[in-house]
Amino acid sequence: MVQEVEAVIEEMETLELHIDQNSLPVLINMYVNQGLSERAKFLFDKCQSIGRLSSGTYAAIIDVYAEKGLWAEAEAVFYSKSGSFGPKREVLEYNVMIKAYVRPSSMTKLSYSSRA
Repeated sequence: MVQEVEAVIEEMETLELHIDQNSLPVLINMYVNQGLSERAKFLFDKCQSIGRLSSGTYAAIIDVYAEKGLWAEAEAVFYSKSGSFGPKREVLEYNVMIKAYVRPSSMTKLSYSSRA
């Protein structure tokens, strides 16, 4: 499935078309599920550099990583939208990051780290 998706993305790039922001979280989820986090990061960075990602898109991507227990990746997406000249984070992104921290699997992480 990944090869077919990447073939479609390649074709889009040759036509100078960009991935729709609503498709980005789906693609990142696909890569993460396949154990291809580096490709997910590359795609996110690429789409972010083009711009026009909504708060909802950032939140959905943070949620994808958090659901898989990939806290560092979720935080990286969260903090990537903090440039002094770029768009500022919105309440939706803060709420999703809070939700990520209080998920049951993260509570185990938090209680373990507080014992250290």
